[in-house]
Amino acid sequence: MNYLFTYLHALGEEERTQLDDLLLSPRERETLAALFAMEPKSGATKEEARVRLGMSGTMFDKTCSLLLRRVYNTIAPEGGMQLVRDLHGRGLHAHLLHEVRVQERQIAQGGREEQLRFYHDLFVLLHQNFTIHYDPVLAARIARKLHRLAPDADIRLFTEASMLAMAVWRAAAGEADPEVDAGLLQRLQRLQRRVDGGAGPRTRYRLLRNWIVYYGQIDCQAEVRADLLDQTIDLCRTYPEVLGSAELLGARMMRAEHEYFFGDSHRTAYEHYRAIFDEHSDALSQQRYHRSKYIQLATILGEYHEAESLLERFAASPNDPDVGHTKGSALAWAKLYLMTDRFPEARNAIDLAFELNQKRFFVQFEIECRLLQTAWCVLSGDVETAEQLVPTHLKYLRSKGYTPANSLHYPWFFKLVLALIEERHTGKRLSRQLQQRYDGFQQGAAAQYGLLLERMRRR
Repeated sequence: MNYLFTYLHALGEEERTQLDDLLLSPRERETLAALFAMEPKSGATKEEARVRLGMSGTMFDKTCSLLLRRVYNTIAPEGGMQLVRDLHGRGLHAHLLHEVRVQERQIAQGGREEQLRFYHDLFVLLHQNFTIHYDPVLAARIARKLHRLAPDADIRLFTEASMLAMAVWRAAAGEADPEVDAGLLQRLQRLQRRVDGGAGPRTRYRLLRNWIVYYGQIDCQAEVRADLLDQTIDLCRTYPEVLGSAELLGARMMRAEHEYFFGDSHRTAYEHYRAIFDEHSDALSQQRYHRSKYIQLATILGEYHEAESLLERFAASPNDPDVGHTKGSALAWAKLYLMTDRFPEARNAIDLAFELNQKRFFVQFEIECRLLQTAWCVLSGDVETAEQLVPTHLKYLRSKGYTPANSLHYPWFFKLVLALIEERHTGKRLSRQLQQRYDGFQQGAAAQYGLLLERMRRR
Protein backbone atom coordinates (compact mmCIF):
# COMPACT_ATOMS: atom_id res chain seq x y z
CA MET A 1 0.00 0.00 0.00
CA ASN A 2 2.52 2.61 1.18
CA TYR A 3 5.61 3.02 3.35
CA LEU A 4 3.65 3.88 6.50
CA PHE A 5 1.41 0.81 6.26
CA THR A 6 4.35 -1.56 5.73
CA TYR A 7 6.41 -0.02 8.52
CA LEU A 8 3.55 -0.11 11.03
CA HIS A 9 3.07 -3.82 10.41
CA ALA A 10 6.79 -4.44 10.87
CA LEU A 11 6.63 -3.13 14.46
CA GLY A 12 6.49 -5.37 17.49
CA GLU A 13 3.87 -5.04 20.19
CA GLU A 14 6.10 -3.01 22.51
CA GLU A 15 7.03 -0.66 19.68
CA ARG A 16 3.39 -0.15 18.79
CA THR A 17 2.61 0.95 22.32
CA GLN A 18 5.22 3.73 21.97
CA LEU A 19 3.01 5.30 19.33
CA ASP A 20 0.24 5.78 21.91
CA ASP A 21 2.22 8.72 23.33
CA LEU A 22 2.33 10.59 20.02
CA LEU A 23 0.47 13.92 20.04
CA LEU A 24 -1.79 13.49 17.05
CA SER A 25 -4.88 15.14 15.73
CA PRO A 26 -8.06 13.03 15.81
CA ARG A 27 -7.73 12.57 12.03
CA GLU A 28 -4.14 11.37 12.29
CA ARG A 29 -5.02 8.99 15.13
CA GLU A 30 -7.90 7.64 13.05
CA THR A 31 -5.51 7.04 10.12
CA LEU A 32 -3.09 5.08 12.28
CA ALA A 33 -5.91 2.97 13.71
CA ALA A 34 -7.30 2.24 10.25
CA LEU A 35 -3.92 1.13 8.90
CA PHE A 36 -3.27 -1.06 11.92
CA ALA A 37 -6.68 -2.70 11.43
CA MET A 38 -5.92 -3.64 7.82
CA GLU A 39 -3.88 -6.84 7.56
CA PRO A 40 -1.06 -7.15 4.98
CA LYS A 41 -2.22 -10.63 3.92
CA SER A 42 -5.64 -9.27 2.98
CA GLY A 43 -4.22 -7.41 0.01
CA ALA A 44 -5.10 -4.07 1.55
CA THR A 45 -5.01 -1.17 -0.91
CA LYS A 46 -4.68 2.58 -0.70
CA GLU A 47 -8.14 2.97 -2.22
CA GLU A 48 -9.67 0.80 0.51
CA ALA A 49 -7.98 2.83 3.22
CA ARG A 50 -8.89 6.14 1.60
CA VAL A 51 -12.56 5.21 1.31
CA ARG A 52 -12.66 3.89 4.88
CA LEU A 53 -11.24 7.20 6.12
CA GLY A 54 -13.28 9.39 3.80
CA MET A 55 -10.16 11.12 2.45
CA SER A 56 -9.10 12.25 -0.97
CA GLY A 57 -6.06 10.53 -2.41
CA THR A 58 -3.95 13.66 -2.01
CA MET A 59 -4.96 14.15 1.61
CA PHE A 60 -4.34 10.48 2.41
CA ASP A 61 -0.83 10.60 0.89
CA LYS A 62 0.05 13.81 2.73
CA THR A 63 -1.24 12.50 6.07
CA CYS A 64 0.65 9.22 5.70
CA SER A 65 3.86 11.01 4.72
CA LEU A 66 3.75 13.24 7.80
CA LEU A 67 2.80 10.32 10.05
CA LEU A 68 5.61 8.15 8.69
CA ARG A 69 8.24 10.69 9.68
CA ARG A 70 6.71 11.06 13.15
CA VAL A 71 6.61 7.28 13.61
CA TYR A 72 10.23 7.07 12.44
CA ASN A 73 11.19 9.75 14.99
CA THR A 74 9.51 7.72 17.74
CA ILE A 75 11.16 4.40 16.92
CA ALA A 76 14.55 5.82 15.89
CA PRO A 77 14.70 9.20 17.64
CA GLU A 78 18.32 9.89 16.66
CA GLY A 79 17.38 9.67 12.98
CA GLY A 80 20.25 9.49 10.53
CA MET A 81 22.12 6.22 10.54
CA GLN A 82 20.06 4.90 13.47
CA LEU A 83 16.97 5.00 11.24
CA VAL A 84 18.85 3.41 8.34
CA ARG A 85 19.98 0.59 10.65
CA ASP A 86 16.41 0.12 11.85
CA LEU A 87 15.05 -0.20 8.31
CA HIS A 88 17.89 -2.51 7.27
CA GLY A 89 17.33 -4.72 10.31
CA ARG A 90 13.65 -5.10 9.48
CA GLY A 91 14.40 -6.09 5.89
CA LEU A 92 12.45 -3.10 4.53
CA HIS A 93 14.56 -2.56 1.44
CA ALA A 94 12.26 -0.08 -0.34
CA HIS A 95 12.10 2.04 2.82
CA LEU A 96 15.89 1.83 3.12
CA LEU A 97 16.47 3.02 -0.44
CA HIS A 98 14.07 5.92 0.01
CA GLU A 99 15.63 6.99 3.32
CA VAL A 100 19.15 6.75 1.90
CA ARG A 101 18.14 9.12 -0.91
CA VAL A 102 16.61 11.52 1.63
CA GLN A 103 19.74 11.55 3.77
CA GLU A 104 22.04 11.86 0.75
CA ARG A 105 20.25 15.06 -0.23
CA GLN A 106 20.66 16.35 3.32
CA ILE A 107 24.42 15.75 3.47
CA ALA A 108 25.12 16.90 -0.08
CA GLN A 109 25.85 20.40 1.21
CA GLY A 110 27.89 19.13 4.15
CA GLY A 111 31.62 18.78 4.41
CA ARG A 112 33.78 15.92 3.18
CA GLU A 113 34.15 14.36 6.64
CA GLU A 114 30.39 14.23 7.16
CA GLN A 115 29.84 12.63 3.77
CA LEU A 116 32.69 10.18 4.27
CA ARG A 117 31.32 9.09 7.64
CA PHE A 118 27.81 8.61 6.18
CA TYR A 119 28.90 6.53 3.19
CA HIS A 120 31.38 4.51 5.23
CA ASP A 121 28.80 3.64 7.89
CA LEU A 122 26.21 2.82 5.24
CA PHE A 123 28.60 0.57 3.31
CA VAL A 124 29.62 -1.30 6.47
CA LEU A 125 25.95 -1.76 7.43
CA LEU A 126 25.06 -3.20 4.03
CA HIS A 127 27.84 -5.78 4.37
CA GLN A 128 27.51 -6.79 8.01
CA ASN A 129 25.50 -9.90 7.18
CA PHE A 130 24.24 -11.56 4.04
CA THR A 131 20.49 -11.20 3.52
CA ILE A 132 18.13 -11.87 0.65
CA HIS A 133 17.69 -8.11 0.40
CA TYR A 134 21.34 -7.41 -0.41
CA ASP A 135 21.46 -4.92 -3.28
CA PRO A 136 24.76 -5.16 -5.22
CA VAL A 137 23.86 -2.12 -7.34
CA LEU A 138 23.40 0.04 -4.25
CA ALA A 139 26.58 -1.39 -2.70
CA ALA A 140 28.64 -0.59 -5.80
CA ARG A 141 27.28 2.96 -5.93
CA ILE A 142 28.13 3.57 -2.27
CA ALA A 143 31.61 2.09 -2.83
CA ARG A 144 32.23 4.54 -5.69
CA LYS A 145 31.22 7.40 -3.40
CA LEU A 146 33.70 6.18 -0.83
CA HIS A 147 36.49 5.87 -3.38
CA ARG A 148 36.00 9.46 -4.52
CA LEU A 149 35.88 10.79 -0.96
CA ALA A 150 38.85 8.69 0.23
CA PRO A 151 41.08 7.65 -2.70
CA ASP A 152 43.02 5.25 -0.52
CA ALA A 153 44.22 1.83 -1.70
CA ASP A 154 43.13 0.10 1.49
CA ILE A 155 39.61 1.53 1.25
CA ARG A 156 39.34 0.09 -2.26
CA LEU A 157 40.58 -3.31 -1.08
CA PHE A 158 38.16 -3.23 1.83
CA THR A 159 35.14 -2.49 -0.35
CA GLU A 160 36.17 -5.17 -2.85
CA ALA A 161 36.57 -7.74 -0.07
CA SER A 162 33.19 -6.80 1.39
CA MET A 163 31.31 -7.05 -1.90
CA LEU A 164 33.09 -10.31 -2.71
CA ALA A 165 31.87 -11.62 0.63
CA MET A 166 28.28 -11.21 -0.52
CA ALA A 167 29.04 -13.09 -3.73
CA VAL A 168 30.55 -15.95 -1.71
CA TRP A 169 27.50 -16.09 0.53
CA ARG A 170 25.13 -15.99 -2.42
CA ALA A 171 26.93 -18.95 -4.00
CA ALA A 172 26.85 -20.82 -0.70
CA ALA A 173 23.09 -20.25 -0.37
CA GLY A 174 22.22 -21.13 -3.98
CA GLU A 175 22.41 -24.11 -6.26
CA ALA A 176 25.66 -26.05 -6.53
CA ASP A 177 27.59 -24.64 -9.49
CA PRO A 178 31.23 -25.74 -9.95
CA GLU A 179 31.87 -23.01 -12.51
CA VAL A 180 30.70 -20.26 -10.16
CA ASP A 181 32.69 -21.77 -7.29
CA ALA A 182 35.86 -21.90 -9.38
CA GLY A 183 35.37 -18.27 -10.38
CA LEU A 184 34.99 -17.24 -6.76
CA LEU A 185 38.18 -19.07 -5.82
CA GLN A 186 40.10 -17.19 -8.51
CA ARG A 187 38.70 -13.85 -7.31
CA LEU A 188 39.60 -14.67 -3.71
CA GLN A 189 43.14 -15.68 -4.69
CA ARG A 190 43.67 -12.52 -6.75
CA LEU A 191 42.43 -10.33 -3.91
CA GLN A 192 44.58 -12.25 -1.42
CA ARG A 193 47.71 -11.45 -3.44
CA ARG A 194 46.84 -7.75 -3.41
CA VAL A 195 46.07 -7.81 0.32
CA ASP A 196 49.37 -9.60 1.01
CA GLY A 197 51.08 -6.74 -0.79
CA GLY A 198 50.01 -4.40 1.97
CA ALA A 199 46.61 -3.94 3.64
CA GLY A 200 45.32 -2.84 7.00
CA PRO A 201 43.96 -5.18 9.67
CA ARG A 202 40.34 -4.41 8.85
CA THR A 203 40.75 -5.47 5.22
CA ARG A 204 42.71 -8.55 6.26
CA TYR A 205 39.94 -9.41 8.70
CA ARG A 206 37.29 -9.04 6.00
CA LEU A 207 39.18 -11.30 3.59
CA LEU A 208 39.78 -13.92 6.28
CA ARG A 209 36.04 -13.98 6.85
CA ASN A 210 35.50 -14.59 3.13
CA TRP A 211 37.88 -17.56 3.15
CA ILE A 212 36.15 -18.94 6.26
CA VAL A 213 32.82 -18.97 4.43
CA TYR A 214 34.36 -20.44 1.30
CA TYR A 215 36.06 -23.32 3.13
CA GLY A 216 33.02 -23.93 5.30
CA GLN A 217 30.19 -23.68 2.77
CA ILE A 218 31.59 -24.21 -0.71
CA ASP A 219 34.85 -26.20 -0.56
CA CYS A 220 34.64 -27.82 2.85
CA GLN A 221 38.09 -28.14 4.45
CA ALA A 222 37.63 -28.24 8.21
CA GLU A 223 41.28 -28.01 9.26
CA VAL A 224 42.00 -25.11 6.92
CA ARG A 225 38.90 -23.32 8.20
CA ALA A 226 39.86 -23.86 11.84
CA ASP A 227 43.28 -22.35 11.18
CA LEU A 228 41.68 -19.34 9.46
CA LEU A 229 39.40 -18.84 12.46
CA ASP A 230 42.34 -18.93 14.84
CA GLN A 231 44.13 -16.38 12.65
CA THR A 232 41.07 -14.16 12.82
CA ILE A 233 40.89 -14.31 16.61
CA ASP A 234 44.60 -13.54 16.86
CA LEU A 235 44.21 -10.60 14.47
CA CYS A 236 41.37 -9.16 16.59
CA ARG A 237 43.43 -9.48 19.76
CA THR A 238 46.49 -7.92 18.09
CA TYR A 239 44.61 -4.85 16.80
CA PRO A 240 41.88 -4.12 19.40
CA GLU A 241 41.95 -0.41 18.49
CA VAL A 242 40.88 -1.27 14.93
CA LEU A 243 39.05 -4.57 15.38
CA GLY A 244 36.99 -4.04 18.49
CA SER A 245 35.10 -6.28 20.86
CA ALA A 246 32.33 -6.92 18.32
CA GLU A 247 34.77 -8.39 15.81
CA LEU A 248 36.43 -10.54 18.47
CA LEU A 249 33.03 -11.72 19.70
CA GLY A 250 32.05 -12.60 16.14
CA ALA A 251 35.24 -14.57 15.62
CA ARG A 252 34.67 -16.49 18.85
CA MET A 253 31.12 -17.30 17.79
CA MET A 254 32.32 -18.58 14.45
CA ARG A 255 34.77 -20.80 16.31
CA ALA A 256 31.88 -22.17 18.36
CA GLU A 257 29.96 -22.68 15.14
CA HIS A 258 32.95 -24.54 13.71
CA GLU A 259 32.82 -26.94 16.65
CA TYR A 260 29.15 -27.51 15.84
CA PHE A 261 29.65 -28.22 12.15
CA PHE A 262 33.01 -29.97 12.22
CA GLY A 263 33.79 -30.94 15.81
CA ASP A 264 33.29 -34.25 17.58
CA SER A 265 30.92 -33.13 20.34
CA HIS A 266 27.64 -31.27 20.12
CA ARG A 267 27.80 -30.75 23.87
CA THR A 268 31.17 -28.97 23.53
CA ALA A 269 29.77 -26.61 20.90
CA TYR A 270 26.63 -26.01 22.97
CA GLU A 271 28.60 -25.17 26.11
CA HIS A 272 30.90 -22.92 24.09
CA TYR A 273 27.91 -20.97 22.81
CA ARG A 274 26.29 -20.87 26.23
CA ALA A 275 29.46 -19.43 27.78
CA ILE A 276 29.56 -16.69 25.14
CA PHE A 277 25.89 -15.82 25.61
CA ASP A 278 26.24 -15.82 29.39
CA GLU A 279 29.19 -13.43 29.06
CA HIS A 280 27.47 -11.26 26.42
CA SER A 281 23.74 -11.53 27.08
CA ASP A 282 22.90 -8.84 24.53
CA ALA A 283 24.36 -11.05 21.79
CA LEU A 284 21.26 -13.24 21.90
CA SER A 285 19.16 -10.44 20.44
CA GLN A 286 21.86 -9.12 18.10
CA GLN A 287 23.31 -12.34 16.67
CA ARG A 288 20.41 -13.99 14.86
CA TYR A 289 22.51 -16.50 12.94
CA HIS A 290 24.48 -17.75 15.94
CA ARG A 291 21.37 -17.73 18.09
CA SER A 292 19.80 -20.07 15.53
CA LYS A 293 22.79 -22.43 15.82
CA TYR A 294 22.45 -22.37 19.61
CA ILE A 295 18.75 -23.27 19.25
CA GLN A 296 19.62 -26.09 16.86
CA LEU A 297 22.17 -27.47 19.32
CA ALA A 298 19.66 -27.26 22.16
CA THR A 299 17.17 -29.22 20.04
CA ILE A 300 19.75 -31.85 19.08
CA LEU A 301 20.81 -32.34 22.71
CA GLY A 302 17.25 -32.61 24.01
CA GLU A 303 17.39 -29.24 25.76
CA TYR A 304 13.86 -28.68 24.53
CA HIS A 305 12.84 -26.18 27.20
CA GLU A 306 15.79 -23.95 26.32
CA ALA A 307 15.09 -24.21 22.58
CA GLU A 308 11.39 -23.43 22.99
CA SER A 309 12.07 -20.54 25.35
CA LEU A 310 14.44 -18.96 22.83
CA LEU A 311 12.03 -19.49 19.94
CA GLU A 312 9.16 -17.95 21.87
CA ARG A 313 11.36 -14.95 22.60
CA PHE A 314 13.04 -14.44 19.25
CA ALA A 315 11.21 -16.29 16.45
CA ALA A 316 9.62 -14.16 13.76
CA SER A 317 5.87 -14.02 13.35
CA PRO A 318 4.33 -15.21 10.04
CA ASN A 319 3.67 -11.56 9.10
CA ASP A 320 7.24 -10.38 9.68
CA PRO A 321 8.40 -8.59 6.49
CA ASP A 322 11.82 -10.20 6.80
CA VAL A 323 10.86 -13.35 4.92
CA GLY A 324 14.24 -14.99 5.47
CA HIS A 325 13.89 -14.68 9.25
CA THR A 326 10.31 -15.92 9.12
CA LYS A 327 11.27 -18.98 7.06
CA GLY A 328 14.11 -19.81 9.41
CA SER A 329 11.80 -19.52 12.41
CA ALA A 330 9.22 -21.80 10.79
CA LEU A 331 11.85 -24.46 10.11
CA ALA A 332 13.21 -24.22 13.66
CA TRP A 333 9.73 -24.67 15.12
CA ALA A 334 9.09 -27.61 12.78
CA LYS A 335 12.23 -29.42 13.94
CA LEU A 336 11.39 -28.86 17.60
CA TYR A 337 7.80 -30.00 17.11
CA LEU A 338 8.92 -33.16 15.29
CA MET A 339 11.42 -33.98 18.03
CA THR A 340 8.71 -33.59 20.69
CA ASP A 341 5.97 -35.47 18.78
CA ARG A 342 3.75 -32.41 18.27
CA PHE A 343 2.75 -33.40 14.76
CA PRO A 344 -0.16 -30.99 14.03
CA GLU A 345 2.02 -28.04 15.01
CA ALA A 346 4.91 -29.45 12.98
CA ARG A 347 2.72 -29.77 9.88
CA ASN A 348 1.56 -26.15 10.22
CA ALA A 349 5.14 -24.94 10.54
CA ILE A 350 6.30 -26.95 7.50
CA ASP A 351 3.39 -25.71 5.39
CA LEU A 352 4.20 -22.13 6.41
CA ALA A 353 7.86 -22.59 5.47
CA PHE A 354 6.86 -23.89 2.01
CA GLU A 355 4.52 -20.93 1.52
CA LEU A 356 7.08 -18.35 2.63
CA ASN A 357 9.80 -19.77 0.40
CA GLN A 358 7.72 -19.01 -2.67
CA LYS A 359 7.94 -15.31 -1.79
CA ARG A 360 11.75 -15.22 -1.56
CA PHE A 361 12.95 -18.48 -3.09
CA PHE A 362 16.14 -20.18 -1.93
CA VAL A 363 17.11 -23.73 -2.84
CA GLN A 364 18.40 -24.55 0.64
CA PHE A 365 15.07 -23.60 2.24
CA GLU A 366 13.18 -25.66 -0.32
CA ILE A 367 15.34 -28.71 0.37
CA GLU A 368 14.89 -28.39 4.13
CA CYS A 369 11.14 -28.11 3.67
CA ARG A 370 11.14 -31.34 1.66
CA LEU A 371 13.31 -33.13 4.24
CA LEU A 372 10.98 -32.12 7.07
CA GLN A 373 7.86 -32.91 5.06
CA THR A 374 9.13 -36.45 4.51
CA ALA A 375 10.13 -36.85 8.15
CA TRP A 376 6.69 -35.66 9.24
CA CYS A 377 4.97 -38.26 7.05
CA VAL A 378 6.99 -41.15 8.50
CA LEU A 379 6.89 -40.03 12.14
CA SER A 380 3.18 -39.23 12.06
CA GLY A 381 2.40 -42.65 10.55
CA ASP A 382 1.76 -41.73 6.90
CA VAL A 383 4.45 -44.01 5.47
CA GLU A 384 2.70 -44.48 2.14
CA THR A 385 2.83 -40.74 1.35
CA ALA A 386 6.51 -40.65 2.35
CA GLU A 387 7.28 -43.44 -0.13
CA GLN A 388 5.47 -41.48 -2.84
CA LEU A 389 7.28 -38.23 -2.05
CA VAL A 390 10.84 -39.58 -2.00
CA PRO A 391 11.25 -40.14 -5.79
CA THR A 392 9.88 -36.65 -6.44
CA HIS A 393 12.27 -35.10 -3.98
CA LEU A 394 15.25 -37.01 -5.39
CA LYS A 395 14.33 -35.81 -8.87
CA TYR A 396 14.18 -32.24 -7.58
CA LEU A 397 17.63 -32.59 -6.01
CA ARG A 398 19.07 -33.90 -9.28
CA SER A 399 17.63 -30.87 -11.09
CA LYS A 400 19.55 -28.64 -8.66
CA GLY A 401 22.82 -30.51 -9.02
CA TYR A 402 22.64 -32.68 -5.87
CA THR A 403 23.21 -36.40 -6.44
CA PRO A 404 24.39 -39.28 -4.22
CA ALA A 405 27.73 -39.07 -6.03
CA ASN A 406 28.47 -35.46 -5.11
CA SER A 407 26.47 -34.93 -1.91
CA LEU A 408 27.02 -36.26 1.57
CA HIS A 409 23.56 -35.70 2.96
CA TYR A 410 20.53 -34.46 1.03
CA PRO A 411 19.94 -37.37 -1.41
CA TRP A 412 21.07 -39.89 1.20
CA PHE A 413 18.45 -38.70 3.67
CA PHE A 414 15.71 -39.76 1.29
CA LYS A 415 17.43 -43.04 0.45
CA LEU A 416 17.75 -43.75 4.17
CA VAL A 417 14.07 -43.01 4.71
CA LEU A 418 13.12 -45.73 2.20
CA ALA A 419 15.68 -48.12 3.67
CA LEU A 420 14.42 -47.55 7.22
CA ILE A 421 10.83 -48.16 6.11
CA GLU A 422 11.95 -51.42 4.49
CA GLU A 423 13.94 -52.35 7.60
CA ARG A 424 10.85 -51.91 9.73
CA HIS A 425 8.58 -53.90 7.43
CA THR A 426 10.91 -56.73 6.38
CA GLY A 427 13.71 -56.73 8.93
CA LYS A 428 16.30 -56.11 6.22
CA ARG A 429 19.20 -54.24 7.82
CA LEU A 430 20.88 -51.24 6.26
CA SER A 431 23.69 -51.99 3.83
CA ARG A 432 27.21 -51.09 4.91
CA GLN A 433 27.15 -47.98 2.72
CA LEU A 434 23.78 -46.83 4.06
CA GLN A 435 24.85 -47.48 7.63
CA GLN A 436 27.90 -45.26 7.05
CA ARG A 437 25.64 -42.53 5.72
CA TYR A 438 23.30 -43.00 8.66
CA ASP A 439 26.23 -42.63 11.07
CA GLY A 440 27.35 -39.52 9.21
CA PHE A 441 23.98 -37.95 9.90
CA GLN A 442 24.72 -38.06 13.62
CA GLN A 443 27.64 -35.63 13.19
CA GLY A 444 27.71 -31.83 13.03
CA ALA A 445 24.69 -29.88 11.85
CA ALA A 446 23.43 -32.95 9.96
CA ALA A 447 22.36 -34.32 13.35
CA GLN A 448 19.24 -32.14 13.11
CA TYR A 449 18.10 -34.68 10.54
CA GLY A 450 20.09 -37.60 11.85
CA LEU A 451 18.04 -37.59 15.04
CA LEU A 452 14.85 -37.58 12.97
CA LEU A 453 16.18 -40.64 11.12
CA GLU A 454 16.94 -42.22 14.48
CA ARG A 455 13.37 -41.58 15.64
CA MET A 456 12.09 -43.17 12.44
CA ARG A 457 14.24 -46.23 13.11
CA ARG A 458 12.95 -46.61 16.66
CA ARG A 459 9.30 -46.52 15.68
